[in-house]
Amino acid sequence: MRTNVKITWCPGCGNYSILNAFEKAVKKLTDDGLRGIVIASGIGCHGKIVDYIKLPSFHVIHGRVPPFLTGLKIANPDLIPVGFVGDGDALNCRDQTACGIIYRKKEETFEDIISRAFRL
Repeated sequence: MRTNVKITWCPGCGNYSILNAFEKAVKKLTDDGLRGIVIASGIGCHGKIVDYIKLPSFHVIHGRVPPFLTGLKIANPDLIPVGFVGDGDALNCRDQTACGIIYRKKEETFEDIISRAFRL
């Protein structure tokens, strides 16, 4: 499930744990027949995660992962959008866009690099 891209995170970086956990989850879900997972990430070290996983993926401008995934889900409701955001995306930029997602009640999963995972 990994690409041939060399991982360039610092030794001991928490991103390794997120990558490994996500790979295990995707493997289990796809073994159970789930299809249509699409990933997106913001800008920064965490954003490299989409380069390391063999899934359809997108790099999105800083703070815009939530609205991007909302549009993706609206365009194709069968897709399962998963976003990876860093501290800037999660704590600074996301506040305004998260409110819109909650208001529209779109089902998306976000994995915060800063250990703030939640299901909308």
